[in-house]
Amino acid sequence: MKAKVDRSKENIYIAHRILVELETRKAAIDIEPEKDVIEELYNSWYNLFGIIRNEIKNIPAKYLNEPGTQDLLNLSKDILNKGLRPHLTKYQAAFKRWYDIEKSKDQNRAKSPQEIQKEYEHYQNIVAEMKIVNQILKQYADGLKKIIWNQ
Repeated sequence: MKAKVDRSKENIYIAHRILVELETRKAAIDIEPEKDVIEELYNSWYNLFGIIRNEIKNIPAKYLNEPGTQDLLNLSKDILNKGLRPHLTKYQAAFKRWYDIEKSKDQNRAKSPQEIQKEYEHYQNIVAEMKIVNQILKQYADGLKKIIWNQ
């Protein structure tokens, strides 16, 4: 997760906006399987994906040739394509489909979301891989902090 990005005001601004998104979601904050609801995590990660994509899409063309901006763009795309996308592609749709069916069943109405999600066939794999994604996203957040605060 190393990238050399010049600390222009524009790069700092973009990096800070992306960092805030990572650190105010269960992206760069530890996942707690006993407390967190996978459906909510997936919704948050999916929204995060769109927000980061919009941040990098909306960079004015005049900044694209500035030193370091391409590196920041590559780092941001790595957050999406190496951090989030592989897990979401592998698990999100199947889990959400299963979970939507299960939470509407009468026998599950009294159960908490955490109790229901534990019954998913691949629950242990999802949680284990979510923790890995979480650690990867923390490393990307650390890279963004280096850009912002010149650490």
